[in-house]
Amino acid sequence: MNRTAKTYVGVVIAAGVAASLLASLYWESIELWRCLLYVLVSALAGPIKLRLPGMEGTYSPSGLLGLMGVVYCAFPEAVLGALAGALTGSLLFTKKRPAAAQVAFNLANVALTIAACRGVLHGLESIGVASVTPVALTAIAATHFVVNTMVVSGILALVTDKPFSDVASSWYVDCFPYFLGGAALLVLVPASGETVPVQAWPFAMAILYLVHFFVTVRSHGSEATPVKGVQNWLSPAAWLFVVSVFAGGFALILRSIVQFETQDSLRFTSYLFASALLARLKVKLPGLMSTISLHYVVKLVALMTLSLPEALLVAATGALAQSNFERIDKLRVERIGFNVGVGVLSTFIAFHGARWLNESALAALGVATILMYSASTLLVGIVVCFTEGRRLDWAVRQLWSWSLPYYMAGAAAAGLIVQASGQAGWMASMAMLPLLVLMFVSYRLHLRA
Repeated sequence: MNRTAKTYVGVVIAAGVAASLLASLYWESIELWRCLLYVLVSALAGPIKLRLPGMEGTYSPSGLLGLMGVVYCAFPEAVLGALAGALTGSLLFTKKRPAAAQVAFNLANVALTIAACRGVLHGLESIGVASVTPVALTAIAATHFVVNTMVVSGILALVTDKPFSDVASSWYVDCFPYFLGGAALLVLVPASGETVPVQAWPFAMAILYLVHFFVTVRSHGSEATPVKGVQNWLSPAAWLFVVSVFAGGFALILRSIVQFETQDSLRFTSYLFASALLARLKVKLPGLMSTISLHYVVKLVALMTLSLPEALLVAATGALAQSNFERIDKLRVERIGFNVGVGVLSTFIAFHGARWLNESALAALGVATILMYSASTLLVGIVVCFTEGRRLDWAVRQLWSWSLPYYMAGAAAAGLIVQASGQAGWMASMAMLPLLVLMFVSYRLHLRA
C-alpha cells in the first residue's frame, strides 16, 4: 500500500471514529430489547455473503439492515448495529485473516455511511418530511449507496492503481440493482403501529421492475437487432406525418403562450431549467436511433402541479434541449420539430387524463404516466417505421422493452417529487432530482455493459 493509500485509510478511520464518538455522546434507546435485537440480527447478517447473478463479488444483507436502523432506531443504535455487522462480516468465515487496518477501515466506512444517512434524514424531518415515507427512504438509500461507493471505490482505486471512475462504475453495475431492490422492499415495511402507505406499493413495484431489467441485461446481454441505416430523406407519407405532429404541437405551444399565466414564476422557471438540464442526460436505445432522457420526470411533475400552459412549455423546453443542434440540416430540423410535437402532444393528453381523476393523486399520476408513455411510444414508433424501414409492431416492442422499466422508475420518482412537494414545499422537493442521476448512470452503464 503506497503512502497516498495509507493516508486515505487514516483519514477515513479518523472520520469513522469521530462519527462513532458523536453517536455515543448522544446515546439513547427507546426500547433496550429492540436495540439488542437489532444489534444481534445485524451481527448475524454480517457474515452472510450472497453471490448474485451477474455479480463478480458477493453481497451482504447487512447494508439493508443499516438502512432499517437509520429509519426505525435512534442514531446511536443504528451506528452500533452497523458496526456489529461490519465487525462479524470482516472477521468470521473469511478465506484469510484480514489486517487490522482493513477491519478498522470497514468499521469506519459503515459509521460514516450511517452518520451521513442520519444527517439527510434529520434534514428531511426538519422541513416536514416524515421518516417512514417513500421520499425519505429513497433519499436515505441513495445517500447510503453513494457514500459507501465513494469511500470503497477510493481505496480500491488507490490500491489497484485504476481510475476512480472505472472502479465506481463496476460498483454501479454489480451492486446498485440489488441495493435498489432491497431499498424498494424496505419501503413496504411499516412503522410500529402503522400500515404501509398506499403509494408505497406502485413505487416498490416500479423499482423492482427496473431491477429485474438490470439483472436480465447483465446476465443475458442485449438481444437488440442491429441498427439499420436511417434514410436521409422522408417519403411523402412520412413528411406529412411529421409535419402533422409538429403542427399539432406548435398550435398547442402558441395557445399556451397566449393563455399563459403563472401563480409562481420562480417555480415555473425552476421546472423549465430542470427539464432542460435533465433532457441532456439521454441514453440511446439498443437497436434504434431513438434516445430517452430524464426530462419526462419533470414533465410528469409539471402536469400534476402546474397549469396546462405551464406544463406544455416545460415539455417543449425539454424536447428542444434533448435535440442535437450540432449539425442543422433540413432533415434534422424536421426531427427537432417532431420531437417537440411529440413531447407537447403527449403532455397535453396526459394532463387531461390526470385531471379526469384529480380526486386521487396516485390514480391521476398513474393515468398520466400510461397516457404519456403510450402516446409518445406510438408516435415515435410510427416515425421509426418511416425512417428506419421497420414494422410498427417491431418498433413498438423495441421501444417498450428497452424504455418501459426506465420510464416506470422515473414515474415513481415523479410521484416522490409530487409527494415531497405536498409535504415540504416545491423547493424542498427539487432536492429529489439529483437522485435521478443515480438511476440514469446505472441504466446507461448497464446498456453499455
